[in-house]
Amino acid sequence: ISYTSIWAQSLITATSFLVMTNANKFVILAVEACGFNAGMTSVQVAGASLSIVGGLLYGQARQEMEQLELKGERSMLLPKTSKSSPALAGA
Repeated sequence: ISYTSIWAQSLITATSFLVMTNANKFVILAVEACGFNAGMTSVQVAGASLSIVGGLLYGQARQEMEQLELKGERSMLLPKTSKSSPALAGA
């Protein structure tokens, strides 16, 4: 385990870290297959592609979920103001 993987684990959830690790392995596999002309069957290519796409979709869904949670937290922290608010009338 490198320093950067320990750092990444502290920033993201365990599930996100596992998805990132697995998607990274398939990216390395694809680079190896293309760069070193290692032959891959169509089933291997389909499996690797499916894994990479799944990792990307998970990352996108996770990011959208975090943005929705952040908007919810902001709306809870910011007071709702109106022109007839008694707190603002005395100011």
